[in-house]
This record gives sequence, C-alpha cells and structure tokens, in this order.
Amino acid sequence: MKIQWLPEGTKLRMLRDQILVKALEWSPSSIIVIAGNERRPLRGVVVSVGPFRRVKKYLYNQKGEKCAVADYGQSIATQGQPGDIVEIGGLELDGYRFEQVTIGSELHVICQEQDVCLICDREAA
Repeated sequence: MKIQWLPEGTKLRMLRDQILVKALEWSPSSIIVIAGNERRPLRGVVVSVGPFRRVKKYLYNQKGEKCAVADYGQSIATQGQPGDIVEIGGLELDGYRFEQVTIGSELHVICQEQDVCLICDREAA
C-alpha cells in the first residue's frame, strides 16, 4: 500500500467503522529467532474510531450462492475506543495490507473494526 504523509498535529476523523491505529515500537525477541521473519508488528494504539458500522446481510439464491447484500439501515456502535491497545491482522510480505499514513514521523494504519483481532485490557496493558 502507498504511504501518505501528513503534517504533525493533523487530526483525522474516521467514518463508519474505520479505525486509525498508531503502530507501537517493537523489537524481536533475542531468545526466539525465526529465520526470515522481519515483518512489522500488528500491535498499536487506537487514535481515532468511526462511530458505527452498518448491519448488512448476504442474500442467497436457490443454489445457495451469495447473490446480493442487503443493508438493513441499522447501525451498531464500534467497540474500540481511543487509547485502546489493539492487535490487527492482515500483514503482507511488504508491510501492512491496510492504508498507511505517516503523521509527522509516526506510522499509522487505517483498518476496519472487523480487522481488529483483540483489544488489550487497560489494567493488563
């Protein structure tokens, strides 16, 4: 994905179920070394969260194949909040498969709520 650069202090307001995650610093363990594993970590701090996601359902034809998506006009609030530490999925060999944005000198990733694997408890983090 192409990395976009924005000046320091830029505020981004997410729409729908989009989440802006600031990547945390990470260094590989000196105890366990996996050959060729120099991929970036997927842990980060939520900076901004969209307000909701739309409820959609697949429609199937007589053969049981997906043929359309129905939008029920309902919305569900997103579960992540700014300040949460999250793990996201979707790492490709050349970096994240999500849109990457550099704000000042810090790397941020824009993903959807469904891409978040877990939210760390604030007491445990």
